[in-house]
Amino acid sequence: MSSSKAFLDTTILAEVLLKPGARRATAQAAIKRFTESQTPGYAIKEFKWGPFSHYCWLHNKFVTEKVFSNVIAAIHSIYRQRGLQGTALEALGIVAKSIGSRTIADLEAQYGPMAKEDELRADVFRLALKAIILKAWKRRRAVADVVEPLTCYAEIPPNEARGGLIDAHPFDCTLEDSCCMGPRFRSRPNEVEALKNAMEKIRDAKAENRRRYQALRSLYRTPKRPLTREHCRNLGDAVFAFFAPAEATILTTNVKDHEPLASALGKRVESP
Repeated sequence: MSSSKAFLDTTILAEVLLKPGARRATAQAAIKRFTESQTPGYAIKEFKWGPFSHYCWLHNKFVTEKVFSNVIAAIHSIYRQRGLQGTALEALGIVAKSIGSRTIADLEAQYGPMAKEDELRADVFRLALKAIILKAWKRRRAVADVVEPLTCYAEIPPNEARGGLIDAHPFDCTLEDSCCMGPRFRSRPNEVEALKNAMEKIRDAKAENRRRYQALRSLYRTPKRPLTREHCRNLGDAVFAFFAPAEATILTTNVKDHEPLASALGKRVESP
């Protein structure tokens, strides 16, 4: 164990809250290696607009499409949205495994012998996803101590609207005109510069890196300008490198992206 404190990123929250079985067990075991675990308020916000919203999207497709085959077609149609599609396919596998022990007799008792298989399967998946979604939100603050709260962001719970759709909005800050993290970043310009320089070296590797570099560059070069909602989202992994205590280890399933930023500030990164 390299330190006594873990600083969890959003991927670890997702592993614990959305992915039962071996994935969850591995993440929980990794957290237990440390005597203390923390996660920033930003992780909850990022979790909600990221994987959590993707689970809600899939649930809502089962509500609107009503038959399993149509939901599969809807997932295939979003091939340009690779993050959403990947999470939806992963969620399908997770739910399929979780309900695999149900017998035909169980399903007939619930839906009747005349239920159509395509519609029945869709409803079973819908109900399983709904349970995962509601439980995940309820337990979002139970995974680790939440530090660095976002005074600009309200953790508004998902709402089940008429017809059964789950609305997870809002995803952005609603309590203040600009992101509260802006002043915190600007109070430590040397660290912002170090993060910016780290991203500059790899900004051409992928679009996400370019957006992160532009957000850090804006923070560094225009210190009086409010941090926009877009820049808040684009900061991503830089938030964890910046706010992680010096003695902590950043715990993530995505070491590759975290490593350059954490190293720029002399901090450690580990995977479960």
